[in-house]
Amino acid sequence: MKRYLFSLLVLTLLLAVASYATLLFSPENYTNKFPVLVVYFAGVTLVQHLLVTRSTKKDPRTFVRNFFGIILGVLLLHFAVLVITMVSQIHNAHANKIFTIGFCVGYFAHLIFETTALVLYVRRSQKEATQEQ
Repeated sequence: MKRYLFSLLVLTLLLAVASYATLLFSPENYTNKFPVLVVYFAGVTLVQHLLVTRSTKKDPRTFVRNFFGIILGVLLLHFAVLVITMVSQIHNAHANKIFTIGFCVGYFAHLIFETTALVLYVRRSQKEATQEQ
């Protein structure tokens, strides 16, 4: 878990630096919602990982059901946040475009990170289970 938290912290810091770089090099394309997005994705990813890894200790059928339920729930949460944010600033098309791009970058970065971390976790769990037998 320490390795996962460290990796998540590194990813969060990289996205924060990218957000700051946008402010420095392209201030017209910066929105004050970028730092909030960085924290939002880190928090959601951490909770998602904790829920999924907890369900790996249960029956495999329960894990699959929980895994897909959690993934669907997170996807719907992200969609709701994106829609609510865009509707709240419907008068500013440029800000919506920039926010959507930033949201997609954060989403895909955390999607790749979480998928990789989960695959490594499951492999390690299976390896430990076979060594115990």
